[in-house]
Amino acid sequence: MPRKKLKLPKQRTFQAPANILKRALAFFFDLMIISFIIYPLESVLRNFIPENASYSEAFAIINNPELIPIITTISIMISIIAVIYFTILEYKFQQTLGKMIAKIYVVSDNKKLLFWQCLVRNLFLLPFIPFILLWVIDPIYILFTKENKRFSDMLAKTNVIENYLM
Repeated sequence: MPRKKLKLPKQRTFQAPANILKRALAFFFDLMIISFIIYPLESVLRNFIPENASYSEAFAIINNPELIPIITTISIMISIIAVIYFTILEYKFQQTLGKMIAKIYVVSDNKKLLFWQCLVRNLFLLPFIPFILLWVIDPIYILFTKENKRFSDMLAKTNVIENYLM
């Protein structure tokens, strides 16, 4: 006997700014994922500094004029990998893997999320001036907006949202 299809009403949802804790959790998961991707580069950096080195010894090793170009190149590569990870996943899926776990999404103030918007909102990952300023500005800015927006979100005209069931 064929099963009867029930005609239930569709679940109604609404979108609202994502919770700050969910955003932080998603970012933490993303950093863990990126750390696996960049592990080979990190291990090269670790080879320069002995495990039992004091802070002053490590600082002296890092400031060795022969090592500075190598350390700088590796740091730039790590930063570019992080920017690519966040930008590509947000552009393609509106989510990174961490955001998928937290069930939050990046959306545009316009209709469609554009590549440049994803890139701009992730420039804070670059360890260069003026992007380093975003390391301070973004967390402060998010605390003082009711939409839980980072300064980078405002520049990119994006929002991080989550769906709520009604």
